[in-house]
Amino acid sequence: MLEGLSRELERFSEELGREYYLSGSGQKEQAELVRIFERHPSLFRLDVLEALRAEYLSGSASSEEARQARYLALELLSVLVSHRLRADIEALENAELQAEVRLPGGETMPYRQAAVAMVNEPDRTRRRQLYRARLAVTGELNPLRITLHRRTHELVEAFWGAPLIEALEELRGHSLEALRLTMEHFARETEDLYRDLLAWYGRKRLGLGLEELERHDLAYLLRAHEYDAYFPAERLLESMRRFLHAMGLDETAHGRVRFDTEARPRKSPRAFCVPVRVPDEIYLVVQPHGGVEDYSAFLHELGHALHFGYTRPDLPYAFRMLGDNSVTEGFAMTFDHLLQEPVWLSRVVGVDRSREVSRFLLFRELALLRRYAGKIAYELELHSRRGELIGMPERYAELLGRYTRVPYAPEDFLADVDGFFYIANYLRAWMFTAQLRRHLIESFDEDWYLNPRTGPFLRDLWALGQTYTADELLDRIGAGGMRIDPLIERLHEAFSG
Repeated sequence: MLEGLSRELERFSEELGREYYLSGSGQKEQAELVRIFERHPSLFRLDVLEALRAEYLSGSASSEEARQARYLALELLSVLVSHRLRADIEALENAELQAEVRLPGGETMPYRQAAVAMVNEPDRTRRRQLYRARLAVTGELNPLRITLHRRTHELVEAFWGAPLIEALEELRGHSLEALRLTMEHFARETEDLYRDLLAWYGRKRLGLGLEELERHDLAYLLRAHEYDAYFPAERLLESMRRFLHAMGLDETAHGRVRFDTEARPRKSPRAFCVPVRVPDEIYLVVQPHGGVEDYSAFLHELGHALHFGYTRPDLPYAFRMLGDNSVTEGFAMTFDHLLQEPVWLSRVVGVDRSREVSRFLLFRELALLRRYAGKIAYELELHSRRGELIGMPERYAELLGRYTRVPYAPEDFLADVDGFFYIANYLRAWMFTAQLRRHLIESFDEDWYLNPRTGPFLRDLWALGQTYTADELLDRIGAGGMRIDPLIERLHEAFSG
């Protein structure tokens, strides 16, 4: 059963991936997802999910088979829910693609473009207008999101016989409440540091006191416009090749990673990676426009692309594309976090104020981590209600405001939530990255990203795909279990001098 189901799921995933690639890269006006679901009816059977659950719980299954069955069960549960909601998912996707925000004076712009325009707008009055105009459209789209949220909870309980939180903890093998407590500890340990840095940067960069800052101000501040000149578009791909080749890595993973750099009107302005077939057909879509955010997004997606591109082709589908996504997110973060390394900034990109840039980007890291600490607290509360939403918009604004120290709007209470608790993958990836970085420094020196011995080490890890969880990978390389302390220590050390 595992082999046949794996083949069908892989074909389905390939078709979905190619559709997302074509629409996201601007080669199609909109994604056509419903037809893809209709071509794979054999996947959407509850008895298959029940058989997978029995297999991984059975003592007769080998550990490898049980692991495959658990990974496949997590994917199939998501697929079953998505299949039942396919029309609603497509409706929301296309509504967002087609929606426009309305600004004073009759000006309009695409809804998704408004967020990008906001973080790039230096004029505070116009920035606030963009923020509020986008919130208005978010509110208009929320009925679609409410339907999806409630139906997701109903379907998970119907298919799995347990609430969403319980089902995901069983399938992923870690406690979401423990993760919340970990991030609560992080927030306590960084509270004074964050408050002081936010007040200092807010006054220095924006001329605003701590109590004056609004969410759009913080978004603009963290965009790090002051340093964009150090990250020109024309040097992006050259910088990538410089450090990858120094490590003995091929940026295309020997032809498996395909760089889509062609300019198209509807192309996403932000880099993204689509693993259509792992490891043979990986798309890294990029439209270089320069700046800190452009480099950061590109490096992140490059980490994904190389991880998938160097995965062993003989692994089962469940180990090549499924499993613990904290792993691929961790490798992606390992690359985008290079922007926080002063030596990398100076030697690879040529930044002459590398320590200053590094410190600011570590402050941005702190701000993002605190935002995600608030999000995990909120999302646990949201999903524990099992679809009941009374009071949750206000609770979202309260919790996110408390952790970030800027006001949040209740309209975003579902727009700021990723499906199936993906936030847990990001938080675990942050911890994985911090410990992997420490291990790389201990093994290959501070400039591990220019050491030819690092490439073979990373290739060996990437070859495993997602066979193992992030915790297991850290144990395999002797880096210890998953902990938040390395992150806390690095942030305090960066600002101690």
